[in-house]
Amino acid sequence: MSEQKIKNTLCENLEFCEERLSLIQTQYRLCAESLSEYLLTKHGADNIAVAYEEFKSLLPSNKSVACAVFFKTVVKSTRPTTQKRCEAVFELLGMNESARPGSHGRISYVRNKYNDIAFENFSSIIRNAKLSYASSFASACEDVISGVCEYAILPIENASDGRLFGFYSLIDRYELHICATAYVETNDDIGSSIRFALVGKNAPKRIENDDLCDFEFSIARENGSRLSDLLHAAHEFSAVPQKTDTVSLEYDRDLYKHYLTFSISCEEAYAFALYLSFEYPNYTPIGFYKAE
Repeated sequence: MSEQKIKNTLCENLEFCEERLSLIQTQYRLCAESLSEYLLTKHGADNIAVAYEEFKSLLPSNKSVACAVFFKTVVKSTRPTTQKRCEAVFELLGMNESARPGSHGRISYVRNKYNDIAFENFSSIIRNAKLSYASSFASACEDVISGVCEYAILPIENASDGRLFGFYSLIDRYELHICATAYVETNDDIGSSIRFALVGKNAPKRIENDDLCDFEFSIARENGSRLSDLLHAAHEFSAVPQKTDTVSLEYDRDLYKHYLTFSISCEEAYAFALYLSFEYPNYTPIGFYKAE
C-alpha cells in the first residue's frame, strides 16, 4: 500500500471517529437531560438539591458535563421563557438590593485624577450620578454598606501588577459586587491603564438577555486539584474563560483561591451560577456586568 493510501485511510478513520464521537456526545446530553427531567418531576421544583444529589449518584462518569446539563434543564423547566434571565441572575448573585433612601446615584471614591475620570465614565450608566469623596478605599466601601452611597469606585487591575488582590479583598470583606468596569489611561510612556470597578449591591439596569457579560467569581481548592471539570462544565453554558489568577490562602497553604472571569450571555449565566453554587461549596460570586 502506498504512503498516500495509508494517509487517506487513516484520515478517513479519523473523520469517521469524529462523527461517531459527536453523535455519542449528543446522545449523552440527551440522556442526561431526560434523567434530569424525570428527577425534577419526581422531587418537584422546590427540591432541586435532593434531585441533584440523586442525579449525581446515578452518573457513571464524566460528571461535569452531565451536571451542567442538569442545571440547564432546571432553568428550562422552572423559568418561563418570557421572564428576563438577567433579573434572575442578579437575584441569585445578591446584586438586586434596593438602594437606601438618599443614596440613589451617589458614588463614593478617593479623590485623585484617575478616580475622577473613572467617575465620569461610570456616571454615564448611573442615573443622576452624584459624587461623594472618601478618605480611604475602605471608607468608600463603608459608605455603601452604611447606606450613605449606592456605589463605590475601586481600582482592580493595572498593567504592572495585574489583578490587585488587596482591592478584591475589600470587595469580599464588605460583601460587595462588581457592577461595571472601566479602563483609564495613565498617560505614561508605555501607554498603560488602570481598570476600575463600580462596586455595590445593586446592579445598574443596563443588561439585556442577549448581552454578552463578564462573570467573575472565586473558588477555593486544594493544592494540586485541577480546574478541568469546571472548564468542561463552563463550555456547556457557552462560557468562555477570559482571565484566571491563583493565590495561596494565608491560613492554609494547601488551599488555593482561583479568581476566574468568564464571558457569557445573560441567557446562560443563571444556569451556570446555579451549577457553581451547588457544585463548589467555596464558590464566591464577585461580579456580573456588561462586557466592555
